Amino acid sequence: MPPKRRIPGSRPCRIPARAMPLALAALSAALTAAAWPAFADRHALLIGINDYSGEQFPPLAGSLNDVELMAGVLTGSLGFPDGNVTKLLDSQATRSAVIAALDALAGRIAPGDQVYVHYSGHGSRTCDLNLDDGPRGFDSTLVTFGARSTSGRTRPGNCAVPASESEARRAAEAARDSPDDYDLLDDRVNGLVAVLRAKADLVVFVSDSCHSATITRSADSLASRGVPADGRVNPDAFLESQAESGLGDYVSIGSADLDQRATEYSAPDGRTYGVFTWSWARALAAARPGESWRHAANRAKAFMNESGNGRQTPVLEGATGRAVLEGQGRDGYAYTVLQAFSRGGVRMAEINAGILAGVGPGSAFAKGAPEAPEARLTVVSADALKCIAEVEGGEVAYGDDLELAVWSPPGLELRIRYQAALDGDRGLIGDARRVFEGLGAVRELQDGDDLSRAEVVAWIVRPGDLAPGAGADGAVAGKPVDGTGGAKAGYPGESPDGEKAGYQGDVTGAPDGNLADAPDGRPPFIPPSDPAEPPELWLVSPAEDSFLWGYASLRAPLAGTGPSALRRAFERAARAHGVMTLEGPPGPPLEFEASFLVFRPASDEEWATAPQDRRFPAAGGAAGRWVLNREIPVSEPEIRTQGAENLVVVKARNLTTRELHVSAVNVAGDGGIVPFLPMAGEGLTTELPAGAERVFSESALVLEAPREFVRVFATREPLDVAVLAQPGSGPKRGAPPASADPLSLMLYERATLTRSASPPTAAPGWATAGSFFVR
Repeated sequence: MPPKRRIPGSRPCRIPARAMPLALAALSAALTAAAWPAFADRHALLIGINDYSGEQFPPLAGSLNDVELMAGVLTGSLGFPDGNVTKLLDSQATRSAVIAALDALAGRIAPGDQVYVHYSGHGSRTCDLNLDDGPRGFDSTLVTFGARSTSGRTRPGNCAVPASESEARRAAEAARDSPDDYDLLDDRVNGLVAVLRAKADLVVFVSDSCHSATITRSADSLASRGVPADGRVNPDAFLESQAESGLGDYVSIGSADLDQRATEYSAPDGRTYGVFTWSWARALAAARPGESWRHAANRAKAFMNESGNGRQTPVLEGATGRAVLEGQGRDGYAYTVLQAFSRGGVRMAEINAGILAGVGPGSAFAKGAPEAPEARLTVVSADALKCIAEVEGGEVAYGDDLELAVWSPPGLELRIRYQAALDGDRGLIGDARRVFEGLGAVRELQDGDDLSRAEVVAWIVRPGDLAPGAGADGAVAGKPVDGTGGAKAGYPGESPDGEKAGYQGDVTGAPDGNLADAPDGRPPFIPPSDPAEPPELWLVSPAEDSFLWGYASLRAPLAGTGPSALRRAFERAARAHGVMTLEGPPGPPLEFEASFLVFRPASDEEWATAPQDRRFPAAGGAAGRWVLNREIPVSEPEIRTQGAENLVVVKARNLTTRELHVSAVNVAGDGGIVPFLPMAGEGLTTELPAGAERVFSESALVLEAPREFVRVFATREPLDVAVLAQPGSGPKRGAPPASADPLSLMLYERATLTRSASPPTAAPGWATAGSFFVR
């Protein structure tokens, strides 16, 4: 792939701002909330189902964890009283019980209250017989506990049955004799929500489930929250639609579109959640006054993209412009001591900030002024919402306020599992392990661990000849898989030694692109093994959008220089993953706004007629003429572009009283990482004075690949983003300069697979956000 082009610009563009806050900081710190008006309160109903054994559907691992996570965020960050949160778990969540709980909630709330309902479990569809979703359509359903336990899994051939409406109505009437054997229909949910809306000021309904007609699940794929459609007539098949007039506002958020699968996710705390619920919890906990439900959903989508789970797109309806924290004051983030205790003679404290907030071991809190604290609390362990710290100095007690003095994020950890296609090759797993020796952030999963928790599965296979052009020892980026089994367009690249990507082997694909097992138990992109052939090591990601940057596998022989080439390719992919998943520190976010100015090539006529402030002239004649297409907030999770090329310029505004520095890096389609703000050797200053707005037009990026990622930083001190760089053909060699600032060193370690004995840390006071550009 040719080097990325950097284009020096002319004078700054003066474009009206359309920017959103950049800060992706401070996620789950509880708040000191202002009192609500006396008539207003908040209520929640949280439903989670893992156990579908009676229905012979695949069990789920994360639904109950979703409920606990959301309960913590609602009662901590969003000010819901503990006594106002109701939970229905597994066998408690039958169809009748869910209906009864929603009815009870409607009887409990007062006019002006706000209601949050969250469902985590399987979703499905059934035939739409009252035609409120169009001819021959489907209704979405929630698969409650016990649904279809007597009928098993049924799939309709079409939606033209039963033959007559009278026959269908008789079937619906008969179904009411065993209502819990049926899914909960969306029409019934809408009616129940309408009763809530008749009293409430706002009802928010969130469903982390599939809405597709099929499910695929295998040992090598993440759990999918959906089951086949039910062809029977639902008891509520002929419910009439509810009138919308006179009702309070309603926000509906589905975790996946109708043709998408909602998947589960192994989070950094070692537990499984719905990937949407984990990202949604982070987004809600980070919400600031004035930010809307739509903003929160966009932020959740950005978190999903950055974690490599971007195939899922949340779907929003209703009053999505309403503020999340409406009616609740939020003047700052309050870290507090939840309990103080002693363990083995060592003073300890539990603090209300954890992995969801980006706080990891090595972080330190201070009681009193950070520069001269009464007590210092150093984090030794953390779960999703809380952390445990050792206490030094003065005494601490329940309710003490703390400040974050030093921040050390949760370490980048890539979980790997070794598999041998042939039982006789299990003895080669030791050779495979040596490929990753010295990479401190790689952790091996054991045989008893859930395979869906692995970011990487290392397969030992004997597939025969290498792909043409691969070379005897070259690590080759595998062929991506699309929904039909063909090669996905784009993701150009080369292996570390220069061989072209694109193995043309046995790629069978699976419905909806799921990496399901082939009939003999292999993932579809792993060819059958022949014992007579030499062994190879294939690195496979169970996730569809993985840190392997779009490739189904990386492969190399287990002999010769193959392992070293494969290691270099793996490090390159992992480093790109590290940059894409960087997060800003917790704590009050910087008052900083940024947006992308996206330009497209201009025709002669466009160039002649475009206003001066919409032009971007560059060296190179007509080929370097660009006109402004649109301005997009950096916080947008995914930016769609058109045409063969687009040019991106960063625009920023400093709302603080101190000078800031702005920098940016690009992760290209082949995993190369290129800092483009500032550009090396051009003497570009990155200063953004207090209260100033600036377009950094001296440094621009040309987008060339079908999918690229751009991350922007705002820091109080200059940031050496060059430490993150790596060429597209392999990882950067060597360590960062010893003189690098603490923040640059911390980012270097977070973006690589190294882990020092004392990880570099940085105090809060910077922010970052990133966006995917897709065409």
